[in-house]
Amino acid sequence: DTRARKSIMASKTASFLKEFADVFHERMDGLEAHVETQIEDLKGSHNKLVEELDTTKQVQCRHEARMLAFDQVLLQLDFTSSGHTQAHHHHITAIQNLETAVKSLCASVDQTSKFSIA
Repeated sequence: DTRARKSIMASKTASFLKEFADVFHERMDGLEAHVETQIEDLKGSHNKLVEELDTTKQVQCRHEARMLAFDQVLLQLDFTSSGHTQAHHHHITAIQNLETAVKSLCASVDQTSKFSIA
């Protein structure tokens, strides 16, 4: 009778352990599938972030290139403006010299007229 009880107890213990192992394996398989799904989601998010970063870098490079081009235009405009200012000053000087020459010529003509009349 003791042997039979031990056998029944051993059988029940084995059955319990088998059921426990089956439930444990089922839960581990579910957890593994969940973790794999999460990893795939993270890989997708990571790849999207990498693409967005690459796009951002490309936009930044184009922006920097445009800024450099704009700086070049500003430098050229500044150079042109300086040349225009210099030409304007030469023009003013030429007009002033012309006015001085005309006044001098008028004074000479007046002096010549006085000598002719006298």
